[in-house]
This record gives sequence, C-alpha cells and structure tokens, in this order.
Amino acid sequence: MKKLIAVVVVLFLTSCENKSITEGLASLNESLTLLEAELASIDINATIAQLEDMQDTVAEMAQESTEVNALVDQVQTELIRLKAEVDEFDVTVTGTNEKLEELKANLVKVKEGLNALTLLLDDDLDGIVNAYDACPDTEEGAEVDLNGCSDDQLAD
Repeated sequence: MKKLIAVVVVLFLTSCENKSITEGLASLNESLTLLEAELASIDINATIAQLEDMQDTVAEMAQESTEVNALVDQVQTELIRLKAEVDEFDVTVTGTNEKLEELKANLVKVKEGLNALTLLLDDDLDGIVNAYDACPDTEEGAEVDLNGCSDDQLAD
C-alpha cells in the first residue's frame, strides 16, 4: 500500500505544472529573443568609426582650446605691458606725440587679438567656433552638423 501511495504521489508531482514558472520562463525567453535581435542590429564597425570620429573631434577641440589659451595669454601679456607703459607715461616729456601714436598702435593690435579670440570661442559649446557657427544658440548636448545647427534648428 505504501508503494502504491508513493507511486501516486510521484505521478501527481511530476504531472503538475506550475503556471507562474511557465509564464515566467516564456517571458524570459521573449526578452532574450528581443535582446538577441537588438544585438544583431548593432553595426559594430559603424560604432567604432563613430567613436574614432568623436576622438578626432575631441583632439581638434583640445588643439583649438590650446590655441585659444595661447591667444588669451598673449593678449593678457600685451595688456599688462600697455598698462605699465601708461603708468610710466609722462606728458611733460618731449616725444609725447610719438609715444601716444605707439600706444594707439599697440591698442589696435590688442583689439585685433581680442577680435580673433572672440572668433575662436564656442559660446554654445557645440564644437563649432563662433566664426563658423550658423546657429549660435544650439541647445546644450544637441548633435549638430558642420555648420553648428541641430535638426530642431534646421526644421524651424
């Protein structure tokens, strides 16, 4: 009798199906299938090429930043030098007109340097310097074309 009960219990347990486990496994299988499809759709070579382009852009931006910093240093040095000249300027000394003309010429050079520096700035931080940025108010983080315009700005 004990053997018969044991056989009935074993048959009962093996024939029972847990619905929640079955549904969970089916859902997991469906998720895995979707994930496989997404992974298959990724173009690794294109992604690598995009990453290399981004590295090149970052290197170019770093170079531009170095050039801008060098210009800033030159302008600051020239302004310090000019301030020292103005501080030492004595209107009672002969040759004052020549000294004034020289100061004016130096101020023009500083102004030109500041103008050049302004053109190298990128106010909206889109990677396109102001001098070439057709859309100077690009939203932060937006992808832009070579003219500095995002898709939203081109649609307007």
